Amino acid sequence: MEASKRDLEKRIVDAALDEMEAGKLSEQELTNIANFIIDYLRPTKNQTEIDNFLNQAASKWQFLQGIKLVEQSEFKEAVEDEILDGVLTLAKHGKVEEAIKLAKSATSK
Repeated sequence: MEASKRDLEKRIVDAALDEMEAGKLSEQELTNIANFIIDYLRPTKNQTEIDNFLNQAASKWQFLQGIKLVEQSEFKEAVEDEILDGVLTLAKHGKVEEAIKLAKSATSK
């Protein structure tokens, strides 16, 4: 999780620097973003807290909407991969009914 948080930090900082270079973000706002990352992203312990951070950050700085959407998409894909692994493992061990239930519960969301 720490590596993915560092990657997210880097993507946010890179996007902020791009905005600053384009004249769309002041030095003070860059400082505010850095403080926001340190105060709210670094202490996060799970994906829900990261999602909350991204929602707050994207509402403050619109240019972060794209990063928020990518992060949420990647998380959804990771969850779907875990579910697929679970379905395959259950089926492999002859627990076909459980595999079907798990697959159905995942597709009904």
